[in-house]
Amino acid sequence: MKSIVAGCLILIFSIQAFYTAGVAVWFHANRAYIASALCENKAKPEKKCAGNCVLNKKTEKAENHSDKTENNRAVQWVEISPCMIEQPETFAAQYKVAAVVYPAYHSHYQFEWRSNIFHPPLV
Repeated sequence: MKSIVAGCLILIFSIQAFYTAGVAVWFHANRAYIASALCENKAKPEKKCAGNCVLNKKTEKAENHSDKTENNRAVQWVEISPCMIEQPETFAAQYKVAAVVYPAYHSHYQFEWRSNIFHPPLV
């Protein structure tokens, strides 16, 4: 079970770490399709974009997503005073309560102190 959980955690952290690399690999694997179908500058051949606009948008989106998650994990310091003394609250009953003794629950524990067995060894 531990190995399954460890494997899942490694997979999740590696996906998070290599997300931008995955975007770049996706771009280079589908460069022809991106340049012909998804590129915003395909009507302007003088820019020679070849789909780089899509790559830039995807990488900016990935970086912004990672920045947002880092901002969510920002450490907030909480000051704790070392001199805080809490006053115990007192409980006062409004009526008198008599102690109830249940004989079945008496402790039958007995103890006898035997000091003669605890001594240094005799030579």
